[in-house]
Amino acid sequence: QDADIVLFLYREGYYANTGDHAEPEPDEDQNSGECIVAKNRHGETRSIPLHWQGEFMRFTAQELVRQEP
Repeated sequence: QDADIVLFLYREGYYANTGDHAEPEPDEDQNSGECIVAKNRHGETRSIPLHWQGEFMRFTAQELVRQEP
């Protein structure tokens, strides 16, 4: 069976404490992530920036996240 859409969720903060990435970069946002559209039979493939809300265990669109002044 073939998939019409293949998506990958990636968050650098998840991998920051494993392997070669013992310490995260100082300017790196631990709550940023992305949805990688690896295959889309009826559209484009691209990467969509996301924001990780760990307290709710969910990703939200980055434009919906309020920036603190």
